[in-house]
Amino acid sequence: MGPEDVIALWERQQDSYVTHRRLRFETAMLALEAWRPGPELIVDIGAGPGSFSRLLLQRFPSARVIAIDHDPSLLRLAEHNLAEFGSRAVIADADLTDPSWMRAVDADPDAIVSSTALHWLTTGQLMGLLEQLAQVLPAGRLFLNLDHYSQLAPGSLPEAAAIADATRRRAAADASGVPDWESWWQAFADAAGAPGLEDLPELLAERDRRFRALGREEEARDASPVLHLEGLRTAGFAEAGTLWQHLDDYIVYGVR
Repeated sequence: MGPEDVIALWERQQDSYVTHRRLRFETAMLALEAWRPGPELIVDIGAGPGSFSRLLLQRFPSARVIAIDHDPSLLRLAEHNLAEFGSRAVIADADLTDPSWMRAVDADPDAIVSSTALHWLTTGQLMGLLEQLAQVLPAGRLFLNLDHYSQLAPGSLPEAAAIADATRRRAAADASGVPDWESWWQAFADAAGAPGLEDLPELLAERDRRFRALGREEEARDASPVLHLEGLRTAGFAEAGTLWQHLDDYIVYGVR
């Protein structure tokens, strides 16, 4: 199994387990297209293997995309995934919990986007990141976050969202050829030694070293959509709101 096979398996896993994933991507790109029809620079934070970055590069042929992540193994996949776009695709290894990540942005972006990544940040880390986004984005530019929120206001919605998530996980588990999260990572590790992945064991070891030190998984998922929106306003965004919602899955936006 080579990099292309691992990436294809990632897409099947994510499409099966992430509710309305493709619809979220399309909705976000429609919003960006309407807001700024010909973007020149888009920054994708928490880009992983470059799934959203690839769609953005395809949708906006004059745009350059900076794909930022701190997982060296997923960034290796992003290099393969975005190679055909040449200099229009920039891969950057940077930690969003360290303000120095902003150095990877070498020009004024038209938009900063993120997909299913920022919910891993603690509340303090998220608030700090939103303040940094306000520094990087010029006035009138757009931030879009496509994400899942685990804490909602009291009522029936959390229970409905939990039921929907469980139903989707069962359907994905029953689907032939669709791995769960752990199985995908095992398949990725098993691809070590394939052309382009010769150094994968070292990259995975470095990934473990970086994220083992964080130890934040249990405390991370505590940022509600309301907190996120208030954080954008407090950080200096002129406008913040919900572009799309399906139960506890959202596209949150901010206009600098």
